[in-house]
Amino acid sequence: MPTRDGPSDEVPSTRCPTCGAFNPAERTLCERCGMGLFTGVELADSGQPWWRGRRLRALLVTVLAAGGLIVGWSVLRDVGGVGGLGASGPGTDQGAAVSPTPTMTPSDEAASEPAVLGPGASGPEVRRWQQLLAAAGLDVQADGVYGDATARETRRFQRTIGEEPTGWPTMRTMAAAERASSLRLVTVYFVRDGELDGVRRRVERTQLARGALEALVAGPLMVELDAGHSTAIPPGTSLGSVRVDRGVVTVSLTGFAADPGPRSLRRRVDQVVRTLTRFQSIDEVRFRLPPEDTSVFAEAGIAVEGS
Repeated sequence: MPTRDGPSDEVPSTRCPTCGAFNPAERTLCERCGMGLFTGVELADSGQPWWRGRRLRALLVTVLAAGGLIVGWSVLRDVGGVGGLGASGPGTDQGAAVSPTPTMTPSDEAASEPAVLGPGASGPEVRRWQQLLAAAGLDVQADGVYGDATARETRRFQRTIGEEPTGWPTMRTMAAAERASSLRLVTVYFVRDGELDGVRRRVERTQLARGALEALVAGPLMVELDAGHSTAIPPGTSLGSVRVDRGVVTVSLTGFAADPGPRSLRRRVDQVVRTLTRFQSIDEVRFRLPPEDTSVFAEAGIAVEGS
């Protein structure tokens, strides 16, 4: 039956509160837009039981609420699980709906977890990890057994990427190994026994100078601190821009003048200069600091540029 555009004198009709079309009085949904024609009060006046519309709405709300709980549980479980990295890449729509996943029994959930990589493990996952280490230049045999040699080379690799060397590969360890071909070894200089001492770090080959400075500002690892390494660079130091132009690198830093002391200020400058001049393309290092930091260095007889 076509939707009426106006009231009829012959047939009782009801006006749709949504689109304004007139429908036969016995209808509960509009023929034009499909929306409901009655409120709870109107349903009682039209001869229908008052609870019918309310029960229907209550049922709908219950279903939606239950669906929301299922979706919410699914999202939280994915974020907290091994596969939930919590990072968004290009093309990722964070507002996309998440489909509910079936409830898993404990046995199903345990079977779905990946095998743990670490000392004592064995199998194809271990062999794959050993192959990644070997491809990254580490001395390890891909025999599928996570023995002492694999643990030792894992610790060695973790140390070079600035991760505490536990011997148990984390998601960060494995991600770095996957892109090991794009990483290069650089030397970062900390202080040991009063002298500058270099440690090795792996950084992106496209940003060697910046990667080396980021590792330097991050400071020694716990295992390096235990071995006697320290740094004169304050913990709150923040690295800004790093620009290399015809052999001269200009480094912007904030917080670099904290905890001042003539010897400490000179040492932290030496750490940066030694780290950067290890590169053949860099002959000179210039510092750009906030005015308040510049004055601190000037008082110690160290000339730096103000930003």
